[in-house]
Amino acid sequence: MQAVVCDFSAPMYAIPQKGVLVDEVLFGMTVEVQQQTQNFCFVKTPYQYTGWIPKKHLCFWQTDQWKQNAVWIVNTPSADILLQPTVESQWMAAVPKGGMIWKLEQKEGWSLVKQPNGEKGWMQTKHLRACSEFLPLSQENELRKSLCETALSYLGTGYRWGGKTCLGMDCSGLVSMAYWLNGITVYRDAKLKDGFALHPIPTELLKPADLIFFPGHVAMYLGEQRFVHITAHSAQAQCCIESLLPQDENYRQDLAKNILCAGSVF
Repeated sequence: MQAVVCDFSAPMYAIPQKGVLVDEVLFGMTVEVQQQTQNFCFVKTPYQYTGWIPKKHLCFWQTDQWKQNAVWIVNTPSADILLQPTVESQWMAAVPKGGMIWKLEQKEGWSLVKQPNGEKGWMQTKHLRACSEFLPLSQENELRKSLCETALSYLGTGYRWGGKTCLGMDCSGLVSMAYWLNGITVYRDAKLKDGFALHPIPTELLKPADLIFFPGHVAMYLGEQRFVHITAHSAQAQCCIESLLPQDENYRQDLAKNILCAGSVF
């Protein structure tokens, strides 16, 4: 059985009760329901992550059609769905960056969209990007640039364990969303895992958009020994740019001395 997230995001927990957040599954994402209790569903996400989501965040309406047609992705911090194609219209729902939407038609800067519950509304077209526009791996330089720009678009976002939206993210949430927004699925945790696009590379071969792994942490390399990441470190506790070079003001000695490995999709 499949279901679709019908809220801004659906919190995922390790056990079927509210507790420590392990992930957020975003609006419009289709999940595989593997087990149910009265109030929770145990699901597997498109990126093979599993956990318990409260049923109230899920819709079971025409999931096959949704999966086939929800091929537009929100590419701005968030986007509102409104009752009419005017900014003064009644608000219906909000979709976070990375959320999926079913676009029906377009006119004069607005798109008529369908929600996972079947309701229709209007969203400004500028918020949407077609999944068909994702760059292929063969356009390596352009894709590396796009991946870095996407990660940098979250600068200043606060730290939230298990988070994956502009309201708060963790380290693996940042890099996984940067890749997701460019059509590439990587593992949700701060480690390399078989079966995903990332493969290990020597750290001396790091290029922009490759990932650097530390104990319990991951960052995206930007070049010139700089990296972007979301850190819980009390000095920052947000998405920021830091350095592996001792002479730099934003040098992170604790990370520079504890690099485990690096990974690339190229």
